[in-house]
Amino acid sequence: MTHSIANGNVYDVGQTINGVSRFVRLNGKWHYFEDRISREYEYDQDSLTRVVNEGLNDEVTFLGNIFDQFKTETTKTETPESPMVQSDEWEFVYYKRGTAGSFRTALYDLYWRADFVNQLKLESAFPQLWVLKKYQQEPGYWEDLQERVHRLS
Repeated sequence: MTHSIANGNVYDVGQTINGVSRFVRLNGKWHYFEDRISREYEYDQDSLTRVVNEGLNDEVTFLGNIFDQFKTETTKTETPESPMVQSDEWEFVYYKRGTAGSFRTALYDLYWRADFVNQLKLESAFPQLWVLKKYQQEPGYWEDLQERVHRLS
């Protein structure tokens, strides 16, 4: 099923490409979208368009349009109708689903194999590992995160 992809629409494709899972369509071209537009997507533009069209409502999520006062999940306010899921949490969800990028997968696998001292060193070098620490230490965190992700789907 295809739909109209408007100029400025932002999508989360449900997996990471070069460490990024969110993309924005501007002037007929896809761009990486982290907390801001970073650079043009250097691979096949038509292929990414197909991924968005074919995966929408399954693994691809429409996040908003940058021209409609769109805010990323790290800046918006959480409400019961709009639960907040931070970008590091999305990456962890992708890891658990088996769709994270190769670097993130290797980093998380290394973290799980490390002893406590080396986990602390990794956390210092890679601040995004806070999610794994929270998952490891806070009962109910994973269930809560799954619920928040489900409410966004």
